[in-house]
Amino acid sequence: MKAARRRLPWLAGALAAALLTTSCTGPSPVQVSQSSTERQLEISSGETATEQGLAHILVGALKHAGIDARFHGTAAEPGRTVIDGGADAALLGSTGLLHLLTDAGDAVLEPQATPGGSSAAPDTAGVADGLSAAQTMDKLRAMALKDLAVLPPAAADDREVLAVTAATAERYGLRSLNDIGRFCPELAFGAPASFVLAGTGAKDLAGDYGCTPESLRALEPADDALLIGLLDDRVQAALLDAGDASIPDNALVPLDDPKMLFPAQQFTPLVTTRDLGQDAIDTINAVTRKLDQEQLVEINRAVSGPDALDPKTAADYWLADHGFNG
Repeated sequence: MKAARRRLPWLAGALAAALLTTSCTGPSPVQVSQSSTERQLEISSGETATEQGLAHILVGALKHAGIDARFHGTAAEPGRTVIDGGADAALLGSTGLLHLLTDAGDAVLEPQATPGGSSAAPDTAGVADGLSAAQTMDKLRAMALKDLAVLPPAAADDREVLAVTAATAERYGLRSLNDIGRFCPELAFGAPASFVLAGTGAKDLAGDYGCTPESLRALEPADDALLIGLLDDRVQAALLDAGDASIPDNALVPLDDPKMLFPAQQFTPLVTTRDLGQDAIDTINAVTRKLDQEQLVEINRAVSGPDALDPKTAADYWLADHGFNG
């Protein structure tokens, strides 16, 4: 079976009602001393086409606001680029950001009133285990960062989800990972090699949901091998990103994860506060307020498949349709 990868038109009117009712982020609690940004801002990006599209959206929105900005490039850890001073802003998944800042410890945290002046950063292990999206953000907001700030997140969440075809969901009565345990011995699962090789994901599936699949096969989403394997029934469940347009485009069923095995990854801006004006913060917040799950899927659809747009072109269309251009 051929994977459906249809790119829909970028029509502002089709999404206007959703955008008018979307209020996923409140006013930023971050305040800086200067109203205007007087220098060029560098925006770092993750390596996927979707992440690059989002970074180009930030660059374009900042330019539209009269702020000099440029695309810094891609990195496996764009947040690390910001921490190290190589870039000024990046959009990261919220749990990934929490791990990054916790790992960085004293390098990013203000010294606390503790003996010896240590910032007393929490241990990395298990720092986000079982946390809801809101609880993850609470932990991020509670961090006293030096020369950095975490801005309000977008509603868009790119957490991992275990998805099955509609036929498999109907056959086994699957709606949640709670439903899958007793059927796992007859199901083959597909996942990116990083998940398979780590080994911890399979152990967590067994521990949290009593699920030990018949096999766990390494298939990569980037070349559609994972999606095609699912549609061809070579695997019966696939680990995909929640913002992957192949889920709605192929009527796949993402299984609910009540035990939060796969943590929240709301796109959250990490910014430097060095010479950053309030105009830049307000502009970044304006973008994330409009970035809901539907928007994330649309961006992914635009940069995916055989007729994919390059990330910057996709970003330009999005900016034009959402009032950040012209």
